[in-house]
Amino acid sequence: MKFFFQIPLHRMAMIMRMQGLDVSEGALTGMLKKLAPLFLPLYLLLTEVNRSENHWHVDEPAGCALSKYPISRAGTGGLRVFVSPLTVVFVLDPSRGSQVPLKHFGKDARGIMNCDRLSAYGKLADMIEGLVRALCWAHYRRDFVNAGKSLNCLKDWADLWVNRIALNLPPE
Repeated sequence: MKFFFQIPLHRMAMIMRMQGLDVSEGALTGMLKKLAPLFLPLYLLLTEVNRSENHWHVDEPAGCALSKYPISRAGTGGLRVFVSPLTVVFVLDPSRGSQVPLKHFGKDARGIMNCDRLSAYGKLADMIEGLVRALCWAHYRRDFVNAGKSLNCLKDWADLWVNRIALNLPPE
């Protein structure tokens, strides 16, 4: 129920209590911890399928509620997500360095990695000859928006580029 319907444990416990089953959130957490080893073969298979594809979106989500690693912009690690056409793989690691995606992809990766400008991804693309880094348009768009907000003389120019990005128009 938790994963299929994406329901948090506290809401699952509340639903169960409404049905007359008094189950604590701690009991549900303990149950999931005991089940985790049973899911490992499935996770490893999904990871292998993800690695074998040739197009990924890679990101570091802003927060992870149950992370055992601190997540901050100051250089500590956390959660990474590798999204391919067939699978989504989450990796929890204390590092933000290139070794995390390198460990996931391996040196034989071939394809396109859509990602942000985190230096680890640039380093990874330099290390793996067949891996092409495609930078995310949302980040470039944000640069134009910020430029237009910070300098009034750039507002019209920035708005023009924000619209070009939205319409997927090539540079003139």
